[in-house]
Amino acid sequence: MVSNPFDMLIPFIDAGANGISFHIEATESRFTFPPKILINMIKKNRLKCGIAIKPKTPFSILKKYLDFIDYIVVMSVEPGFGGQSFIPSTLNKISEIDSFLKDNQLRDKILIQVDGGVNLENYKDVINAGGDILVAGSQVFQSNNPIKTIQTMYEK
Repeated sequence: MVSNPFDMLIPFIDAGANGISFHIEATESRFTFPPKILINMIKKNRLKCGIAIKPKTPFSILKKYLDFIDYIVVMSVEPGFGGQSFIPSTLNKISEIDSFLKDNQLRDKILIQVDGGVNLENYKDVINAGGDILVAGSQVFQSNNPIKTIQTMYEK
């Protein structure tokens, strides 16, 4: 998470990113760079666009942007550092988003990415709740066999 994602947009585009997500909390209250400007710049460059929400941020804040994004990043820890424990209530938020997207015929257009505390003990619950993309940094990189860890999660 960065405090002003607009500053990082061009460097990431120039570096060859195929998708960029930003935290709604870093833009929603900023008059100078509202989310729609970032979304338009990302999409103008033909990249996938995602919006992230912190654990305490309600999903409802994103509803007005759903027609313009490709994925939602559900933070399952407070942003800041790796190795944190998964916040169990995140499963309810993932299920809420999954149900809303299905009910509004958006599920085939918007993916749900889950970032933080995803590990071999909870990844199936995350998938069952509706998670499509799992970010499992600490679990993978602190593993004795990162490839096997990824394969295990991939095979469900």
